Amino acid sequence: MPDHRDVTLRRLMYDRLRQHGSPARAMRSEFLLNAWKTTSYPQRAALLTQLAWRARDRTLNQGNSSAQASVYAVELRDAARRTDGCSDVEGCFAVRPDSLPKSPAVQLEAGLLLLAATTPAEEPHGGLPCGTEPGTGRAR
Repeated sequence: MPDHRDVTLRRLMYDRLRQHGSPARAMRSEFLLNAWKTTSYPQRAALLTQLAWRARDRTLNQGNSSAQASVYAVELRDAARRTDGCSDVEGCFAVRPDSLPKSPAVQLEAGLLLLAATTPAEEPHGGLPCGTEPGTGRAR
């Protein structure tokens, strides 16, 4: 189960995405980038795992995003997609912390691309009912 920091970071990403309208524009948020940088590599990897899993059957709209982030987001989505037959992310797919790109900005922008692919714009908090864990749909 993700810890409180993972849930908070995901909601912050969602809020900035909704506020700015696109992953590329959400990247202008110094606060969001600094929050990402202060998150540990294992926590970043866990969040990217959940986001890629949710986006595995979605189309990524790369728009004005950086080429590096776009390529990384597609790689994560496709890796999650190759685990078809699994019903839950745990035990089927994981982003390894040591496989993350060196640039925190690339990591974050890829996460925003994945989140944008799975988040209906009209629903608060990515369409998750209050009290629900992102990526799992389970009650907290």
